[in-house]
Amino acid sequence: RLEKDRNYNYFVLRCAKLLCVTVFAVHCAGCFYYLLAARNHDPAETWMGKAILQDGLGIRYVTSLYWSI
Repeated sequence: RLEKDRNYNYFVLRCAKLLCVTVFAVHCAGCFYYLLAARNHDPAETWMGKAILQDGLGIRYVTSLYWSI
């Protein structure tokens, strides 16, 4: 384990792990939230609206991350 290696700072390693897990969880929640809205019978009536559907994939991804938190 990396925590037992004396060359690594334990605090920095734990913070990096926490950051990675948090980013992964937010990513999964955002993708799931986008999937729910995109699979709706009328996605324009969801949080996405008509304007978001015309935007690029990056804008839709960031917006879904925002609304999933």
